[in-house]
Amino acid sequence: MNYERVILHADLNSFFATAEQQANPALRGKPVGVVKGRGRTCIIAASIEAKRRGVMTGARVSDAKRLCPEIILIPADFTKYEHISRRFIKICASYSPACEVFSIDECFLDVTETEHLFGNVFNIAFDLKQRLAKEVGDYLTCSVGVSHNKFLAKLASNQIKPDGLFWITEDNMIEVLDKSKLMDVCGLGFGLFRHLEKLGIGDFAKLRSCSLEFLHKNFGPYWSLHLYNICRGTDKSPIVAVCDIADAKSVGRTYTTHRLL
Repeated sequence: MNYERVILHADLNSFFATAEQQANPALRGKPVGVVKGRGRTCIIAASIEAKRRGVMTGARVSDAKRLCPEIILIPADFTKYEHISRRFIKICASYSPACEVFSIDECFLDVTETEHLFGNVFNIAFDLKQRLAKEVGDYLTCSVGVSHNKFLAKLASNQIKPDGLFWITEDNMIEVLDKSKLMDVCGLGFGLFRHLEKLGIGDFAKLRSCSLEFLHKNFGPYWSLHLYNICRGTDKSPIVAVCDIADAKSVGRTYTTHRLL
C-alpha cells in the first residue's frame, strides 16, 4: 500500500446469535433471535439466517415473528459472549500491539509496522479467520476490512458479510462511499441524519458537494469538519490500544422496555 498506515478492522458476524449457535449445534442453520431476557420485546442480535428473512438487530419481537414465524428466541448469556470476545481479542492482539477493542465483537489493528512479519495484511486477515475457527469456534466467522484509516477499514468490513474480506483503496474509495448509506457511518446518529435529510443531503456524493462554510453554518465547528472529511474518506483518528485506555469514570447501561412507551 502506498499509504502511511495499514489498518485492519475485524468484526464478528452476528456475534451473540452465532455464539448461541456455536454453543448449541441444534440451532445452526436456523433463524435465531437473542433477547435480553424472557419476555423482552427487542431483538438485540439476529442470526445470519434471521437477517436473510428481514429480521434485524433492534427489531421488535412481534415484528420479528411476523417476518419469520419460526424464529427461535434465546435469552442472552453475556458471560458466554465475554468469554468468546476475550479469546477473539487475544488473537487480534497477537498481530500488533496497536490493537483497539472497539466493542465486544470488533477490533481495529494498526499493522503498519508488523504486517511484514506475516507477509502482508491479507495473510494476517486469512490467518485471523482460520485461528478464530480453530481456537474459538468452528461456527464463528468474522468480516475483515482493510484500508489506510479506521473509518474506511470499518466501512470495508461491512461490504461483504458474513465471512468477508474487502480492501478499500484510493482507486475504489469514492465508488464504495457513494454506494454506502450515510447511516452506515459510525457516529452519525438519527438526529444528525435527519438534519442532513432536511437540507437535501441524502448520500455521500451530495455531502461532498457541500462547502465547508455551508456545513459549518448548519452543523457547527466539530460536525462540519467531520462531515467534510468522511465524505472524502479522510480520517486521522489514532488506534487506541487496550493498554492506553484510561480507567472508566462511569458505567453505562441500556434498557429495553417490556412494552412500547
